[in-house]
Amino acid sequence: MLLNKELDHANTQNALLRRLIFLLILSSVVLSALAYPLRLPNLLLAYLDQLAEEQRSTWGGIYFSQLRSYVAFNYSPLILKETVGSSILIGALCFLLLYAMRTISIQQLYNVPVAMEAQRRSCSPILLVREPIFWAGLFLTYTAISVFLLSPTLHYSLRTWILCALGISAFITLVVIRPTWYDVQKFMVAVALTGTLIAFVSFLQHVDAAWWFLPNFDDPRNRLGSFIGHNTGLSAFLLFPLSFSISLWFIVRRRITRLLISAAILLMLFVLVAAQSRAIWVLGTGMVVWQISVLAREFLKTVRKTRIVLSVVALILALAAVQSVAPSVNPLARHTVRIGERLRRDFSPSQLVKETRLRIFVVSLPLIARSPLWGHGFGAFQYVYPPAHGEYFLRHPDSVLGTTTRRTDVAHNDYLQLVVECGLLGALLLLVPLGLVLKETVSMLRRLSPSREKILSVGLIAPLGAIAIHAFFDFPMHVYPIALLTVVTLGMGYSLARVSQNPSSVPVQAVGGESLPSRRSFRAELVISLCAVVAMWLLSPLGYEFLLRTYVSDCLARDASNWVVTAKSLATSSPAAAFEAISRAKELFHRAIKMDVFNGSALEGLAALHVLAGHLDFMTWSSLSPEEKNSKQGQALRQNIVRNFSAATQYAKLAIERGELRYHYLFYLIGQSYHMLWQVQPETPQFLESARKALEEAIALNNADVGSLLELSNVYEKMNPPDEERARSLRRRIFDVDPVFGAKTFLDRVDTAAEAGRFVDAWKVLNKITEAVGDHWSVRFAHARLYLKEALWYPPSLDRDTSSPQRASWKLERLKLAGPIVRELEEKIPDNLVFRHFLLRYLAACGETTRALALADRLILETETREPELDVLRYELGLKASQPRSLRWVEKDSAEFWYYRQRLRTLVFDEVPLGSAQLANMVREDKALELQREEGLRACAYLRAAGRWDLVLVIAENLARNYPVDPDVRKILEEARTKAREKEK
Repeated sequence: MLLNKELDHANTQNALLRRLIFLLILSSVVLSALAYPLRLPNLLLAYLDQLAEEQRSTWGGIYFSQLRSYVAFNYSPLILKETVGSSILIGALCFLLLYAMRTISIQQLYNVPVAMEAQRRSCSPILLVREPIFWAGLFLTYTAISVFLLSPTLHYSLRTWILCALGISAFITLVVIRPTWYDVQKFMVAVALTGTLIAFVSFLQHVDAAWWFLPNFDDPRNRLGSFIGHNTGLSAFLLFPLSFSISLWFIVRRRITRLLISAAILLMLFVLVAAQSRAIWVLGTGMVVWQISVLAREFLKTVRKTRIVLSVVALILALAAVQSVAPSVNPLARHTVRIGERLRRDFSPSQLVKETRLRIFVVSLPLIARSPLWGHGFGAFQYVYPPAHGEYFLRHPDSVLGTTTRRTDVAHNDYLQLVVECGLLGALLLLVPLGLVLKETVSMLRRLSPSREKILSVGLIAPLGAIAIHAFFDFPMHVYPIALLTVVTLGMGYSLARVSQNPSSVPVQAVGGESLPSRRSFRAELVISLCAVVAMWLLSPLGYEFLLRTYVSDCLARDASNWVVTAKSLATSSPAAAFEAISRAKELFHRAIKMDVFNGSALEGLAALHVLAGHLDFMTWSSLSPEEKNSKQGQALRQNIVRNFSAATQYAKLAIERGELRYHYLFYLIGQSYHMLWQVQPETPQFLESARKALEEAIALNNADVGSLLELSNVYEKMNPPDEERARSLRRRIFDVDPVFGAKTFLDRVDTAAEAGRFVDAWKVLNKITEAVGDHWSVRFAHARLYLKEALWYPPSLDRDTSSPQRASWKLERLKLAGPIVRELEEKIPDNLVFRHFLLRYLAACGETTRALALADRLILETETREPELDVLRYELGLKASQPRSLRWVEKDSAEFWYYRQRLRTLVFDEVPLGSAQLANMVREDKALELQREEGLRACAYLRAAGRWDLVLVIAENLARNYPVDPDVRKILEEARTKAREKEK
């Protein structure tokens, strides 16, 4: 009798441990999803900072070093989520070891027999091979060897391995403690409530109502990220609470509870649509339709399955329709791109070819071929991919795949990344246990008869299937909350499948079956378990230096980056304030590196900061006269420049070595720093050679980086002897990969001069660019644009005589010169939108009205955004061709309509006298009207030639308000004011 009481007491203690372990795993899932520091309003944050500064010797120091990161953060804190979840899982693992030790001691002390099935599984090699835990152990062993023997990024790979090991330990823990169906229901309720909260915060972000506790993200990918931090990650996470909520809806009986669950489901569906993740649209729709159709067939006998499915599809389409209506008439729409436009754009063949996923897949194939069996090292993808990316595009410079200057840290395909990192052997060791788990779980679903258990099983399986497919197109298993939730759901399903298949099997449990405790003892166990969990949460800050230092280091680096942005914005307007911002950023970067010496982002940011400081000093030094440069102050400034750029190279190299980063930008910083050092110390040619090597390495990693291409082209020109041909080749490459950057860097000066009528200067600049860049379509396009502008801007003697034959000859000659270039570009870049708008103007200027009108019709149909000038131009072409067209965006006879009409008369239709006078009258009557530089200076040129200085003054004063520092505007304004004073005299 006494022995039985002792055994019952031991069983009760084991039950308490089991419940505690389950609560810890549940809390790790919930808290890893919800862990997200606040972003307090700036006024409140400034007030707290002031109080803490006054009390820095006491609590203020703790506030600035530890607490402030939780109320002033402005980016997705994935490291915080990993730290919170992992620390709780470590606690659960410790209690699991205690649970196992107690179980073994109970077996030995009380001679409690272990179930026969458990003995068979532990002894039979054949059955052992069928155990997912066995394969998971092999995978962990294999990846540990890979980390130490293969991976070039030991620190990063080891962190990744620890996270992976803790996730697998969570799976093993669930198999050991055998959660009941009631535990599964509690798990699903907790996840559903978590998902509802996350969806509600997403809705607040969607309607711009979350500003008081979360940062405002301009990036569309983060704007609707809630506590997950990314629109796709948010959408993938919500698949689980959505599926769980649907199953819970079929279980509950109370009407009010069903109404609340229905509201939660609608909220999550709305967020999934508004987040605009293409893969989740497809997978989520399929998951919901499958789940509801299965449950309806099993449990709603009186309702037709087809009706249920059609109702669900109709609901999802209705939610999509809500997000397809323009924001001007739809308060629930905050999209910059409507869903219809997104579908047409993203699923077009031209866009699909340039997809990031396709590029990564193609570039990764040679990586797999180099090490197909072993891979390149667990957790090393972000290090081994950039060289492969650069090598591919150097071999295929004309590839149809889309290029990018962004960093590629993940493969956007978890299976592909697994093969690259672990090889086919590692992939096999992971996919085999996953297959065994899914097989057991699906078999359980088929065995179960219609019941509460089957409803819960469907809810568990549905999101697992969706995530398994989603992993082919994205990286859900690299987002910690999603990965942990997936692993725990797998563990729940597999554990229940084993119990349902062999109810007598007890893997580690010493007790043949737990007797249900009394209501009083149940309450006691629950209270004790909850107290233990809360105690662990409260004690976790004691491990701050070890557990959270990486997170706080990232926060400090992020704050420092914000100061760098401030310094850049003040660089020209207030150099003193810029250097103050640089000083603050430097202090924060050093604190971040001191807290985490492996923080590669902080090292990189510090290198970029020294480059910025060096550039500011160089601008000041280069403006000095030779005598001033040789002065004591000039020499000190020169030493500062050398010190900053030398520090930049040092920190960039540390980021590569210690931070385990291998991005083109780091080599660009090194090359730029050496180039600047050579400009300050030209007597040291080694600097120029070092710059060349570093920049060539940057281009080898990514030959689409226009900054490196431009810097290296300048270095080639300064080599001894200069390598002009390679410099021209690099500049042509700039126009190939980023025509906008190329035009802004080289051709904007041409357009600026042409818009002011300084065509001699414009042609000089363009001829120099032609020599520097060589034969490229962008340069020829610039010739055509300049010919067209020159054709419509006559010399003063011809400008005022509109009936002169010489005037017509001037225009015709230049349009003829542009003609061959235009025809060549029509064949070469027929789909280039900028060229098509130029072609429209060219045809209108040439008098080819019918052809111009047809092109305008096509552009109007293809344009989704509002373009009033195109709208009015099409209207005018319709009138000239006697084929009237209605206006799409602009209201006829409105002020906007008349403004664009006079602008087009001045710049396109060669009706400069009428257009110029009308523009001057409009400016005189409407003081709020803001003329653009192009039509304003053209109108002033004509009115000046015609002697209408009163109208010139009106337009010049309007331009001066919008372009106060423009030298051409200031020149014409001074001339008009002088003429006005002379007239008064």
